[in-house]
Amino acid sequence: MPKEDFVMQKAIFFIVVLIQVSCGNGLTATVDSEYMVNVDCTKTLEEMIDAGNFTSVDPNITSTNFPTNEVECRDVPIALFNFHEWVTTDEVLDEFDEVHARAAKLFEILALAAKHPDLQRKSYIIALGTKWIDSDKSVYYPVLVGDQERRELILVWDEPGGGWFKTNRFAGEYE
Repeated sequence: MPKEDFVMQKAIFFIVVLIQVSCGNGLTATVDSEYMVNVDCTKTLEEMIDAGNFTSVDPNITSTNFPTNEVECRDVPIALFNFHEWVTTDEVLDEFDEVHARAAKLFEILALAAKHPDLQRKSYIIALGTKWIDSDKSVYYPVLVGDQERRELILVWDEPGGGWFKTNRFAGEYE
């Protein structure tokens, strides 16, 4: 490869790795990297979960609550956004709109967890593109969590008036 092509590839790589997304309301999100994953629509939710090799899975993450008819077979570039401060769900979704991104869905973070299992050991990875509303009308989002000993797929309650910690990352895709 000619040196000029190599230098250009490196420059593009660094632009993708540390994109600063300046948001209209003063928030700034960092996108640490993009990860290409394949969402396989031929698999059941249970098969997708099994592929993730989680140590535990929230019992409410079922095919009944998260039907696979919403799954689209495709390769998806998943970006992980970190706002570095406490944010609400609405603020994250507003900023995604502003930077022409959309929140990732459960099936996309399952593909991410299967292909890149150590990512969730660094911080929570949240999929705001899929939500579950329980019988009490409480809203829950799928979240990948973990540490050195465990990797879990959980549902986190989006408490009215609450927010997300500054260490959380939000999975999304640029449109």
